[in-house]
Amino acid sequence: MFSFTSLGGKFDNSINTRSVPYTFRLGGENYHSLGSLLLMPGDKPRFSQPYIYDTENEISNRRDIFRETDSNYELLENKIINYLKDMLDSHNPLVKSYRIARDCFQKNPDLDIKLRIIGTRRGDARTYNLPTTSEFVSLIVGDIGDAVDKRDIIVTTQSGSLKRISELHPSYVPLQYPIFFLYGDDGYSIDILHRDLRGSTKSKRKKCTMREFFAYRFQDRPDTYSLILNGGRLTQQLFVDAYTMIETQRLHYVRTQQKNLRSETYENLRNIHSSGTSDVSSAGQRVYTIELQKRGLPHAHIFLFLHSDHKIHNPKCIDNFISAEIPNKNEDPELYSLVSDHMMHGPCGVTHPKCSCMVDNSCSKNFPKKLQNETSIDSNGFPVYRIRDLGNVVVKSGVRGPKCFEDIRTVDGEVCATYRDACYKRGLLDDDNEYIEAIEEASHTASGYYLRSLFATMLITYSLSRSDDVWEKTWEYLIDGILYKQQIE
Repeated sequence: MFSFTSLGGKFDNSINTRSVPYTFRLGGENYHSLGSLLLMPGDKPRFSQPYIYDTENEISNRRDIFRETDSNYELLENKIINYLKDMLDSHNPLVKSYRIARDCFQKNPDLDIKLRIIGTRRGDARTYNLPTTSEFVSLIVGDIGDAVDKRDIIVTTQSGSLKRISELHPSYVPLQYPIFFLYGDDGYSIDILHRDLRGSTKSKRKKCTMREFFAYRFQDRPDTYSLILNGGRLTQQLFVDAYTMIETQRLHYVRTQQKNLRSETYENLRNIHSSGTSDVSSAGQRVYTIELQKRGLPHAHIFLFLHSDHKIHNPKCIDNFISAEIPNKNEDPELYSLVSDHMMHGPCGVTHPKCSCMVDNSCSKNFPKKLQNETSIDSNGFPVYRIRDLGNVVVKSGVRGPKCFEDIRTVDGEVCATYRDACYKRGLLDDDNEYIEAIEEASHTASGYYLRSLFATMLITYSLSRSDDVWEKTWEYLIDGILYKQQIE
């Protein structure tokens, strides 16, 4: 409501419903834009303009801004809005500068005024002395002249357009969140030095990064009340805004430092090529990342560029590099030991419901995998590896895997007729008592024809685990009326 600047990203409010906590989602490129001091004829005052335009009706003007964007604007209290307005008028130097511009326009409406928000600070950016208006804001009447620095923000009198401001300007964040930065204290700037560093320090990086700045400001400290951390929805917006600022700065650095990035490596490659070596593919170092995730063991992500003669052109070629099958213990005992100790999933399933992979009584990693004789590629382009029934078994934590399809249908030493019966006996399928009770309850008021239609619906929708069992327990209700209808016909 009191922001000077607009948010350039696209706000998505469709995910916010009454049943879930509020979430601030922003899409697209995010940036802040600042409008002119005066609005164009026919336009409504927005963002910084209510500080100057028709200030006698400022509270109603600010309520009208919320009317277009928030359905709960009726809950806004004029008393609170007026209190916040008076507080900013008394303490915020940015607000005071706009009020000075308002007074100038009231005395002379045709005056050409430009507001200069200074981007370079004279003092040490690590100190938090409260700034004065003259230290970072000045009014310029007429031409700008040569006194303006390239980092300054110039707010024109009346332009009808928005001007994008730099994320590196010290007032970039305070302009968007004046309530959080009530006294006009600076946001991030590129000249903030690390603590206890002097000019002679030989540190590789002396200045604070944007990520470090926001990490410091967002830190929750004991015995200290943080207005930023208690701002509710506005706090969420600031967090998302700060993240986009950090990413923008990183991308800007990569874009502007292309000539310097890995320049030594490029120089070495040129030297090798100039020495007469035509093939420089073997020069340099392999780049990879080591992580410690899989059971605490190190594993590497390696990016390989293959020669065209060695590229994988079909699923069968995958079998030459990757095997998802259990090795033969007698033919390769070392590989078998490595696979059984470090690469076997589980045990999970119904007998181990507390396993981390178990979600809704089933393995979230889709184990056990289906057997198939050939590797294939699914619709998303991912390989589905060959897993043949070779009779190789791994016993893990006292759980022995099946060797054949008959073992899968075996439960407690008894071979079930179907896989469905085996699942039912293992407790993987729910019983049908609820459906049996539904038919019994409906039989008190419904006809036999309706009960048979209900049972048929259960069959065609595969709702029943054991339809024959449901039939045996409800057939007396289901046949009601059939004999009478045959007698009439």
